[in-house]
Amino acid sequence: MKVFLVAASFGSVPASAMVTLRLGTGQNWAPYVSTQANSNNLVGFGPDLVAGVNAQCAGQLQIDMVLTTWENCWSNNNFGSEMTGSNRLDGCMLYSHGTGARDDKAHFSIAIVKHKTAGIITGLDANGHPKVDGASNLHGKTVADVNGWAPEPETLDMVRNLCTNTKFSSGKTIHDISSSSNEEVNDKALRSVLDGNSDALYIFADHADTHQCKNNNNNVARAHDCNLWDKLGEPNGFAYVQTGMDGWAVNGTTLMMTRKGEHGDVMELLDSCLDKYMQTQDYCNKCSKHGIMDDCFANSHCPRSSAKSIYDRPTSQQGDCSSGYCGCPEGSINTGAAVGQHMVAFLSVMSLVVGLRV
Repeated sequence: MKVFLVAASFGSVPASAMVTLRLGTGQNWAPYVSTQANSNNLVGFGPDLVAGVNAQCAGQLQIDMVLTTWENCWSNNNFGSEMTGSNRLDGCMLYSHGTGARDDKAHFSIAIVKHKTAGIITGLDANGHPKVDGASNLHGKTVADVNGWAPEPETLDMVRNLCTNTKFSSGKTIHDISSSSNEEVNDKALRSVLDGNSDALYIFADHADTHQCKNNNNNVARAHDCNLWDKLGEPNGFAYVQTGMDGWAVNGTTLMMTRKGEHGDVMELLDSCLDKYMQTQDYCNKCSKHGIMDDCFANSHCPRSSAKSIYDRPTSQQGDCSSGYCGCPEGSINTGAAVGQHMVAFLSVMSLVVGLRV
């Protein structure tokens, strides 16, 4: 599947040049990318979007997807093996443009969907009560983080507790969860919480929702244990005690992440093709097909919605832990936090009104 680039080192891309990009991707991140059962054929919103961009800019740009692992693209706040060396990929796809090391070391295309909010998971006891409540600043706690996956652990210092409107303690311990067995790495991270090896897990706020059995398509190979994620909100299971946390990302999920200082002209071409494609009906159709309309950007064909999924709502707007999304402990809500959350909501609505991508 290796393809030689037409414009060596790209440089300044002539208008008539045909550019081929080899973009690596992991799998098991439904609905964005998975493999079909009993094959390595890539399916999901990402592959569908690539097909749309290839058609939009036929004769100018061709994106070839290369199946790899997420760790081979990005690991421990640095590029992985597929992004270094003489036979390296041009970039990797479906990476969020996070703050910290990613922003320092990588160059990103424009976002193809809005940035995801972060959340914190903890275990529930037999009575359905959280073992770490939403008012905790995590001091003295062990927080699991999945290596190579956003949000990066360093960004936990950039978000705020949405109950107390304070930053999390520097006196927490990060438990790095890496692939070291046949167990899917996100399952391994959640089990570290359920088994008591970690007090909490820092992860996308929508991760549990997308990994439950209700989203397990029989035509797609799933490496993760959906029954494990079905324990959301169950006694002796787990729940989110922080949701809707912004501030960890510069932009949303992107089509291409590459090394900073490289492929500048090609990135301009890719961004131009992406921008044109994301104004089409086909973009809306792909968003609808994969059930992510609320995550996609609005255009003249896509309905605009200010509604928020339960996992994107700030913790102060959540209810009982039985939903899987715990509200703030009584008496813990800081008035400043509530005001700040309303301001974020107002700005989000305004960005939709003027059509900005933030």
